[in-house]
Amino acid sequence: MIGNVFLYVPFGYFAYLYFRDRAWMRGIGAAALLSSVTEFTQVFGHGRFPSVQDVLMNVLGAAVGIGISRMRKTR
Repeated sequence: MIGNVFLYVPFGYFAYLYFRDRAWMRGIGAAALLSSVTEFTQVFGHGRFPSVQDVLMNVLGAAVGIGISRMRKTR
């Protein structure tokens, strides 16, 4: 679970820098979409199981990355 969070922190960090208007909502939405597609592809893999918990942890990681990026930008 912790790995899923840390994997998406850089995604959130750079998503905030890329999306200028409504960066918070667009960054979270992009992370949720990417994570959902990734989990969906696991349906077709042997030994891999999709999980809603993974999607939530990935989105949490992106939110942490966005928060870090916002804090650095305001300084």
